[in-house]
Order: sequence, then structure tokens, then C-alpha cells
Amino acid sequence: PEDIIDLGVDGLEAIYPTHRDKEMIYRQLASKHNLFITGGTDFHAYDDGRHGNIGDTYLAGKDLEIFLKVLNER
Repeated sequence: PEDIIDLGVDGLEAIYPTHRDKEMIYRQLASKHNLFITGGTDFHAYDDGRHGNIGDTYLAGKDLEIFLKVLNER
């Protein structure tokens, strides 16, 4: 991930259904590099067992506030 960050990304997908055990690692990485947090499901089909369903993953609280602030600044 750090190679990609060095290319100049602004955010990092830390919230993802199959990576819940690694979420804190991605959050720490984002914090270290001053990146905002994003989240996604990589939806393909309902209940496919490999990806999340629409609405399963979302930003809330401080993560959402920071994300919206960045969007409004662009």
C-alpha cells in the first residue's frame, strides 16, 4: 500500500466487509499519511458470500465529516 500512497492518493479504503480484521491497520496507515478514510462493498450480487451488499458498508461520524469536508473543498 505504501507504494501506491507515494504516488499521491488522497484517501484509503479502510472499511471493507472482508477486511474487518485489518481495518485498524488501514486506519493507522491513513492517519500516518494524512489520508481520509473511504469504505466500500465491491458489490457484485446480493448475498454472494464474497462481497458486501449495498448499504452494508458506510462512513459515519468523524470519517464521514472528514470525507464530506474534502469533497466540499474540491
